[in-house]
Amino acid sequence: MTDATDAGWPHIVSLIASATEIVHALGAGDAQAGRSHECDWPETVLEVRALTKAKFKVEGTSREID
Repeated sequence: MTDATDAGWPHIVSLIASATEIVHALGAGDAQAGRSHECDWPETVLEVRALTKAKFKVEGTSREID
């Protein structure tokens, strides 16, 4: 497969985890330039810069977070 960035494709920023998975499933992961802090699949996406961060402490149980 040709590297998407070498092929002149636009760069992709995905801020929704399911959209990130679709980008990679379609073989365009090489064009991804940014992601949300919640995007963690496929594992190779962790190499892409996270452009967001959680606004609250995410450790703990669901009840503690709510």
